[in-house]
Amino acid sequence: MNSAPVYIISGDERRKVKKEYSEMKRFLKMFWFYEDVDRVYGGGMSDEEANKMLTEIEAKAKVLEEKLKEKL
Repeated sequence: MNSAPVYIISGDERRKVKKEYSEMKRFLKMFWFYEDVDRVYGGGMSDEEANKMLTEIEAKAKVLEEKLKEKL
């Protein structure tokens, strides 16, 4: 029979990590849209700051993704 895969992180902890991971993915997806709106109204970050922030969050998201893939 088919059985569900057993992951190292499970239960409530897994739900929290998945939520954090999905929030990071959404942030990465929508970042430039909101940044462009900020720049139109006179705010926003410089390109260097924005790219630095994006690379940091991409790295954190990659770590969370690997944690979620680990099986027993």
